[in-house]
Amino acid sequence: MFGYEVKALMTEHAFEKFNLQTIRSSQVISLKHWQNNTQLLGYMPEGIQKKKLTRNNKTYDVATQSCSLENYLEIKKLYNGNYWPGNKNFFKLISKLPKKNIYDELENKLRLIEKNQFKLIKKIYDKIS
Repeated sequence: MFGYEVKALMTEHAFEKFNLQTIRSSQVISLKHWQNNTQLLGYMPEGIQKKKLTRNNKTYDVATQSCSLENYLEIKKLYNGNYWPGNKNFFKLISKLPKKNIYDELENKLRLIEKNQFKLIKKIYDKIS
């Protein structure tokens, strides 16, 4: 739980002290439960980079997300002027999130797009052959 609070405090500091417009972060896709929960802090998915990270000869897909200043301010407004709602409230909010993970949906959509694009490319190649 401390990780969420740390991310919230760093996000708040970045927007309030450094006047940033957007904060981006990324984690390996196996941490998609973590990333899904950070939407409660205004972080939204940007994409999935395939085989982006290699460690010990194993490659990993990486999910990227960002929080815009607009999202930050909207979350702050929802929490009555506080960006971090506190551990107890954050746990309650997590429990109310839909069971369907937005990163699972994103992975599925990206797979479908890639599959369809290769079908299109094959059609184009077939026309010139």
